[in-house]
Amino acid sequence: MSQPAETVQLPVRPAAHLRSMGWVVRRALLGIFALSVFVLSGAWLMYASIEPDGSQPTEQSQSE
Repeated sequence: MSQPAETVQLPVRPAAHLRSMGWVVRRALLGIFALSVFVLSGAWLMYASIEPDGSQPTEQSQSE
């Protein structure tokens, strides 16, 4: 008759791979940088979309 099949044992990896502190700091700095770029870009676009109001007094009318 046939021989029983042998089972192969795979190495067990830990469920959570621990990251180094340097990796965490770099990832946090990258996130803060990206957030800053998004916020500053949005603020600049909002500022650029405001049209100047013509009813503001000019410097000539203020000096009179």
